[in-house]
Amino acid sequence: MGNHYILGDPNRVQRIKRGGNGGAPSVGRPIGVNRPKTPQQQGERMQTYHVMWEIDIDAQSSIDAARQALACLQEPGTQAVVFDVTDEKGETTTRVDLLEVDQAAESTEEDL
Repeated sequence: MGNHYILGDPNRVQRIKRGGNGGAPSVGRPIGVNRPKTPQQQGERMQTYHVMWEIDIDAQSSIDAARQALACLQEPGTQAVVFDVTDEKGETTTRVDLLEVDQAAESTEEDL
C-alpha cells in the first residue's frame, strides 16, 4: 500500500497505488493535471446544441457510407474538424472550424 507507479502513454501519465482490493492497482488522478470544474459543478446551466458534420461519400449502401464517415471522424490527424453548430432555440447557426480555433489559441499563447 502506498507505492506509486507510472503507467501508460507519457502524455497521459497516471499514478496508481496498490490498494486494499487484493493488490489490484487503483487508478488515481493524472499527475500534474488540475481539472477545471465542469459547468454542472459550477452550478451553470448547460445548453443543448445541434451539431452537424457533412461529407459526400461514394459507397455501396447507406450503412457503408455511415461506416466510412465514422472512420473519417475517428482517423488520427483527421481534417474532419468543421462543424455547423445550432443553438437549442434553433435561432443561431455558427460554422466552427476547430483547426482555426486551435491556431488562434496557439497564437494567443505565444503572445503571452
